[in-house]
Amino acid sequence: MLLAICSIFIFGACASKDADKEYNKPATYWYNKLISNVADLKLDEADESYISLESEHRNSPLIPNAMIILANGHVDYGQYDLAIYYLEEYAKRFSASEDIDYIEFLKIRAKFLSFKNHLRDQQLLYDTLNSIDDYALNYPNSPYIYSIKTIQSRLYMAKTSFEYEIAELYNRVDKPEAAEYYKSLSSSHNINPSDVNPAKTPWYKKIFE
Repeated sequence: MLLAICSIFIFGACASKDADKEYNKPATYWYNKLISNVADLKLDEADESYISLESEHRNSPLIPNAMIILANGHVDYGQYDLAIYYLEEYAKRFSASEDIDYIEFLKIRAKFLSFKNHLRDQQLLYDTLNSIDDYALNYPNSPYIYSIKTIQSRLYMAKTSFEYEIAELYNRVDKPEAAEYYKSLSSSHNINPSDVNPAKTPWYKKIFE
C-alpha cells in the first residue's frame, strides 16, 4: 500500500519536461479536470489534478467531493489501496462530516473488493470483519448497514471455509487436537462448510499456497 500511495506524489512531482506546467488555477479548474480525468480512466492524471487542487486551494469546499470521486475511481480501476488512502484522508480531515458513515462504508467496500484469496489474505479478512463490527456499533441506523451486513455474511463464509480447510490439514498430519479446535471455530459462525463453494485456485498459484 505504501508503494501505491508514494506513486501519487511521484507522479505529482515528476512531470514530463515536455508537458505544459500548469499552476495558479482556480479551484474549479482543477476540480473539473480531475472529474474529466477520472471519466477517461486517467487516474494518474486525476491524482495530479487533486494534488494541484489541494496544494493551491487547501480549504476549498470542492476537496471533500474530489476525494470521494478519486476514491471511487480507483475502486473502479481495481486500485483499492489508493482508494482506501483517499478515504482515510477524508475521515481524518472531515471527521465531523454528515457523510462519515458513507466514507466508512466505502472503506469497508474497498477492502472487501480487494479480498482475493482467503488463504493469503487472512489479516485483511480479520481487519475487515473488525471494521464491520465497529461500523455496526457506530452507525446502526445508517442506510448502508444492510450492504455492510451482506459483506459481513460473505466474509464469514470465507472465514468458515478457511478454518475448515485448516482443520482438514491438521487431520491429514495427524494432529487431532488442532483439527478439532479449528473445526469448532468453523462451526461457530452457524454456516455449514459444505454449503460454501471453495475458491478455485489456478494450478500455477497452488504451488505457492
